[in-house]
This record gives sequence, C-alpha cells and structure tokens, in this order.
Amino acid sequence: MGKSAILLVIALFLSFLRGQAVGKEIYSNENLIQYVNPFIGTGGWVDAYPGDSVSYDEIRENPGHYAFGGLTYPGAVAPFGMLQLSPDCNTDGFGWSAGYHYSDYSILGFSHNHTSGNGMGFGHYLFMPCTGPVFFDPGDYRKTENGYRSRFSHVRETATPGYYSVFLDDYNIKVELTVTERVGMHRYSFPEKQARHIIVDLAHGLGEYANPKQAGIKKESDTSISGYRLTDNGVKSYFYAEFSKPFDRIIWEENGVLETRLDNYSGKNVKSAIFFDDVENSPIMVKVAVSFTSLENAKNNMRKEIPHWNFDEVLENTKENWNRALSKIKVNSSDYNAKVSFYTALYHSTLTPFLFNDANGDFLGADGRVHNNRKFKNYTFFTLWDTYRSLHPLLTIIRADMINDVINSMLCQADLSENHLLPLWCLAGRNSYNMAGYSFAPVIAEAILKGFKGFDRKKALR
Repeated sequence: MGKSAILLVIALFLSFLRGQAVGKEIYSNENLIQYVNPFIGTGGWVDAYPGDSVSYDEIRENPGHYAFGGLTYPGAVAPFGMLQLSPDCNTDGFGWSAGYHYSDYSILGFSHNHTSGNGMGFGHYLFMPCTGPVFFDPGDYRKTENGYRSRFSHVRETATPGYYSVFLDDYNIKVELTVTERVGMHRYSFPEKQARHIIVDLAHGLGEYANPKQAGIKKESDTSISGYRLTDNGVKSYFYAEFSKPFDRIIWEENGVLETRLDNYSGKNVKSAIFFDDVENSPIMVKVAVSFTSLENAKNNMRKEIPHWNFDEVLENTKENWNRALSKIKVNSSDYNAKVSFYTALYHSTLTPFLFNDANGDFLGADGRVHNNRKFKNYTFFTLWDTYRSLHPLLTIIRADMINDVINSMLCQADLSENHLLPLWCLAGRNSYNMAGYSFAPVIAEAILKGFKGFDRKKALR
C-alpha cells in the first residue's frame, strides 16, 4: 500500500472515531485549497493498442482519435455545485468530454456546465471575449487566426478551487472565472483602446450534448441577455446573463447567415456577437445564471446568489466553502506532495453528485416536467457503477448531511420515470443503461445499515 493510501485509511478511521459520521463540524480556518491542483486529471494518456503507448505529440496531431486522461476539468466550481464554469479547448472525441486536456494550446471559450471523470460531456453556453475581426466559427485549433479561439500558455494559467484564470494570447485578454452554486462570474481585462466583443455560442456542446435541437437568444436590456438550449436527448436548460457595462449592439448568426435587426433569434445553431464600442480601460464582468426549469428561475438564482458586482467577494466566499468542504478530513503530514495528492482527490470527490434544483426548490424531473420539493435538495449525476464502491461510502462518513437528500433524489428519479427504475447512470434527470448491475442497491442498503432514516425505506425496497 502506498503512502497516500495509508494516509487516506488513517484519516478516514480517525475521522470516524471523532464522530464525523454524524456530521460534526471541524472547520478550523486552515487554507487547505493550497493543496488542491485542479490540473491533476486533465492530462495523461492510455494505451491505444495492447503494448503501444501514445505520445503527447501524436495526440496533438490526431485530436479526437484517442481516449485518454482523467477526463477532469480545471475550471471554477463550488462544492457539489450545479454550475461548472471551465475552459473548453476541443469537442472531438472521448478524451475531451470535459472540454480540456493539458496537451491543448488553444481555447474555444468558457462554458457553464461540465461533468468530471466520466466521458459524457455537457458544455452549455459558451462565452468567449475577443478583440479585432468578428468570427462566428471557432476555427482550427492549430490556426487560431481563422476563428474566435485563442492560443494560451500554461505559464499564464491558474486554477484553484473556485477560481480559474488564463491569458488569451491572440487577444491580450486576461480571463478570470469564479462561481456560486448556480451562477458563474466572468471578469475580462481587455487591452487598452480596442473595441471589444463577446461571442456567445449556443451551438457548442460536449459529448452527447454537442448538438442542440433548438436554441435561442434574446436581448432583455442594454445590459442583459437570456436564452435556452434543447439538446437532441431532450434536456432543456435556460440562461440569464448580465453585463457590468451597457453593450452597443448584437449580431446574430446561424450557419453563415447574419441578422442585425432583431432583438431575439432562435434556430438550431445560434450564435451571437455582443459589441462594446466604449474602449475605456476597465474590465467587463459578466454574470451567468443557469436553470434547468425556467428562465425566471435562472433570474431568481442570480438574484439570490450574486446580486452585486463584487467579483472578489464571490471568490472569497467560494474559497471559504471549499476550505470547509476539504476540512472534513485533516491530514497531519510534512510531505507536501502527499497532501496535494490527497486533497486534490478529495476535491474531485466533492464534484459529484451535484445540485439539480433551483434556489426556490424547483427541479427538472425524470418525466421532463418541473417539480418542486423543498423538503430535500435534489441531486443529479449518478454514475453508480463508478461510485458505489468508494465515493458513496466516503460520503456517509464525511458528508452525512447529504445522504438523505441523495437517496431521496434517487427515489424521486424512480417515482417520476416511466419505468420507475432507480438511477443506473443518471444526468439531468435522464437515466441511461450504459452501466452494469443495479448499483443503487448497495448505496441504499449501506445508508440503512448506518442508521440514516430520512427517506422511505419501504419505497426504496419496492
């Protein structure tokens, strides 16, 4: 057994003895996020064929061909947050299901929903700040001058829990991202005396969510827009965005056709360019709220979680929430690398399942309808064949406060689904049959054996 594994076993055992199984708070204000490296899991490769390994150079020359890496994203997210704001560099192939691989050197933009470590994708609502000529196509990852994507370097890229920053070399723009549970906040520092625009791409998506069936964008005011996106697999979501400065005009584009006269536009591959002609040297900030139930709920999520424009305040609150989440296990060690390995793994275990209800309790059910249940928090993203052995037992020890909500979410999934089946592989209220076995059973059985009583046991057995 390796040193990190031994530390994990000891820490979990001591945590259990100290009463953490009943949710006792041990937060000590220690800065544990310093030991988290969100880039871990974004690189690496697997054997392409038995006995043959693939180099980074070969990966770069053959994007989308190989499945590799940990399929994690480096962007900003809150503990178990519904919104995951992260850079997307590529959309082709299993290896880019989280939108990013450490071998990448150009960025498409920053989308607001991602999944970690599984290969299924999301990638809703891509925003990209730009200067110069307007492109509605991202272009080739090698020739960024032919599209809206930009080159970047890891030297000028930073990621910590709740925060991501990168410098876009083609535009001389510094991008900073932070989040609450349901709202993302962007801060774009543009170069002096240059006209600026922001691309909003609703055609963009990852994995099974790459191709929208229908999408639309609407100008709400001189400082706000809204939109929706319906995917081919039937998941509809909404966004509401506010800008810290008034914009001057919007251009809509679909399949090479431009429209400048309308205040809203809908279609299948909808994109827009939002122009800021004022070249005043100050950042432009954008707040983007997402809901899977309604536009009004997206607006309400923003009112509840980020009613102001203080980026640093949002960041500090999210960092504090991460320190609280990570403090569930205290590691006493002088080995810095071992602590980085441990706390980064703990960080990744705190990304799923994630919240799926709005601030008012509304959520999208397995029947495709909007429901409300304020009695428990609704969660989604159950990849149970992957998680029943380790993640869910871990949560019963260090996140006892979540267990009843998680199992009630599973039972709700079964209640509202056509076949009344508990989750096998569930995202956004949609069950999938790409997992073997009935892995919800040991999760619920363990919760019963450990004394959790906040759900209907008889219903679970049925």
